[in-house]
Amino acid sequence: MFRIKYTVCLLALAVLVTFTTNAQKYKNTESSAVDANNLVFSAGYGAPSIIRSYLKIRNIINSDSTVTRREVLKAYFTGRTYGNDMFVKGYGPIIFKAEYMLSKRWGVNINGAYSRSQVAWMEDGWDTIEVRYRKFEAGIIGKELSGMLRVNYHYLKRAKVDMYAGLGYGRGLIRLQSYTKAHTSMFNIRYDIPRPISLEATTGIRYFPHRNIGIYSEFGVGKSWIIFRRFFLPEAILQGGVVVKLFNKKS
Repeated sequence: MFRIKYTVCLLALAVLVTFTTNAQKYKNTESSAVDANNLVFSAGYGAPSIIRSYLKIRNIINSDSTVTRREVLKAYFTGRTYGNDMFVKGYGPIIFKAEYMLSKRWGVNINGAYSRSQVAWMEDGWDTIEVRYRKFEAGIIGKELSGMLRVNYHYLKRAKVDMYAGLGYGRGLIRLQSYTKAHTSMFNIRYDIPRPISLEATTGIRYFPHRNIGIYSEFGVGKSWIIFRRFFLPEAILQGGVVVKLFNKKS
């Protein structure tokens, strides 16, 4: 999953830079990449997860106060775990979108996203099978689910390129689960955080090498949270994935 998510992000960045730079080179044609009454479905991956990134970096620094910036970055991107019996892992947000083009310039989206994070550590406990003290895993698992309504304005359209910007608003569900695997104190407790607000403000580009199939990249504040009406947590600053376009022309 680690290699997949960073490969997607690098490809998304390459698509965004390349086609933003060269978009003006495309000539206007009678047909555009997307048009009124089209249905556009997208599936992608967003990064980074701000919470996971912060916890990873703090974990690395706390493990070794003499670690250099270069070593921190290397450990972060390789997923290396330092020797303080604690690790941070997870995946997401995985993002699904469906857009209906109301006109040649305006579209309305329904977006959904899912993310999973885990923080775990090792602590001493009594092993009733081996009859001795040893380390057992304990930790916290967080699962995030969001749904959003978004409006896009398509400000540059060419035969194979579609550039747009949009704003979205929705609600989410965040569930935390603490656990331990120690034999004598095994437990699993769930906590639900009050429904957070989910926000999105990004600009993006779609490229269609095929009439109905393409790729997309977006940059901005994607799938971000307002928790307890006070704390703002941005996520998915960069995202990318695949696009499928369906035609629904009026008769």
